[in-house]
Amino acid sequence: MGNSQALQIKQQMSDSGYAIIRGVFDDAEMQIVREEFDRIRAIALQYKGIWRDQNVVYVVHEHPEGGFHVRFVHWVPYISPLLDEIRVDHRYLDILRPLLGSDIRQIQSQTTWKTPGCSNTYYSFHQDARFRKPASAYRNIGTSNLNMLLAVDPHTLENGCLQVYPGSHTMGTLDLPQHDSILKMGYQHSMLTDIGLDPQKLVPMELQPGDIAIWYAYVVHGSGPNISGVDRRAFINSYSKAEDTDRGEWAFKDGEPCRLEGPPALINYNDLYTNDQPHYIEGALYPERDES
Repeated sequence: MGNSQALQIKQQMSDSGYAIIRGVFDDAEMQIVREEFDRIRAIALQYKGIWRDQNVVYVVHEHPEGGFHVRFVHWVPYISPLLDEIRVDHRYLDILRPLLGSDIRQIQSQTTWKTPGCSNTYYSFHQDARFRKPASAYRNIGTSNLNMLLAVDPHTLENGCLQVYPGSHTMGTLDLPQHDSILKMGYQHSMLTDIGLDPQKLVPMELQPGDIAIWYAYVVHGSGPNISGVDRRAFINSYSKAEDTDRGEWAFKDGEPCRLEGPPALINYNDLYTNDQPHYIEGALYPERDES
């Protein structure tokens, strides 16, 4: 990525809070990623519920018509050398460095599926800053914390592409519903109108495989269910300036990639070092974040 493109992305992030970078990975690379997603999905479907193994979490839901289907898996790079390599690919650093610098920690990794025809594959409108807990561990969230989504399949409105609200990154914490998980509260535009936002301003992040979308932690976003006949898969990674977080795995130190090795780092699971045996989860995935 050249300097002019990096400056353009930085300006768009400043103005709108999000950006799209087209064609970061080629078709051959994405075919390998799709095969890896198929492998991970087969592993996840062994579990009929929410299964945790340290930082790796498989979230499998049941749908009346679609049967058991995978919603997402947290921190697949611990069990996938391929996705571990991608999360610290030099092309990611090219995008991140102008925004976060050369010392970067990773505070989430998520592989997501939107199984065709399953009405419970939406994500309610939310801000990712909601999930940066405990608050004392994160600083300057508005500019030091962002998500990167790699499209594994085409992302369209029909199959539930991400929709973002431009400029919401400057609005701070908004009074969006937080009484339940974003997997359970539905996908209604009234969530926006109730806090004075105009749903007509939403921008669909329609992507092709290999495209990357990025957005800051205060950007309001959500996505509808997949009503199409094709899956909508994504590899989502959240990064922070290292100096602004006390948690997370290293992604880059002085611009050098850091692969996952050694014991897992404390990230979202507060009981990592006291309850590290694999187990099913009943209730909230992260009780302190009210998310399941």
